[in-house]
Amino acid sequence: MVSTMTAPILEASMSDQARQRLRKPLRRGSFRPLDAARAEFGLLTVADTQGQARIYWLIDLNTQVVEDARFLAFGSLASHPIADCWTEQLRGQSVEAVCHMAAADIEAALRDKSGTPAFGEAGLEPLNFISELQALALAALPSVKLLPKPVEVERYQRKREQDWDEQDRVWLPLSLMKKIMQVQDLAGKALSERLNRSDIAWSVEGLHDDFAVVVKFGGTGWMPPEDEQPTLVLFIQSALQNAIHPAITVSVKS
Repeated sequence: MVSTMTAPILEASMSDQARQRLRKPLRRGSFRPLDAARAEFGLLTVADTQGQARIYWLIDLNTQVVEDARFLAFGSLASHPIADCWTEQLRGQSVEAVCHMAAADIEAALRDKSGTPAFGEAGLEPLNFISELQALALAALPSVKLLPKPVEVERYQRKREQDWDEQDRVWLPLSLMKKIMQVQDLAGKALSERLNRSDIAWSVEGLHDDFAVVVKFGGTGWMPPEDEQPTLVLFIQSALQNAIHPAITVSVKS
């Protein structure tokens, strides 16, 4: 059903409940596909054709229950409290039940007194867009899929100083520049000994999280054959672990 809203609703004609939700909505916002993937829910989002609101529902696809919901309203002033109230009511209910919820029940929750309409003489007219959103949501439900859960990269946290061992106390307090200089010196010597030459084209590209060394082969000088580079990386890593810290790892910049 396409919503029709023939006359704008002024804030002064709203109930106190509606005005409060207009000024401070409780459920305004949105969910991204990434949010749904992390929570292992499906994301259902549709907007009505009159531009009143867009809904965002996180759905348990096994039970088809709306586990969480938000909205963004763009249309009349009335669309904000209406969408906010509906969004709050529908959480924890099945999509089927939500999409058959009566507009009168939503409007009743926005009244200050049971016998006083929330939008004055306009009655239920400001809620017309809800029925379109309900129809769109039911139609979209079969196409909602569970997205792969993203791989979360664990953030590096340095060991507490009171837990440092002897090697930590030597290595961790050094500045980044001093660490890189040590790595470059030791790795350079290791490569020279391994290849029996001093004109190797390579460089230290970075040192991350105290222990993650990144090297690059290339530049001015002799370039090691590509099939030998993984072996050289392991040779550098072994030299650094023995001389500096056993937690050091080495990778090649692609």
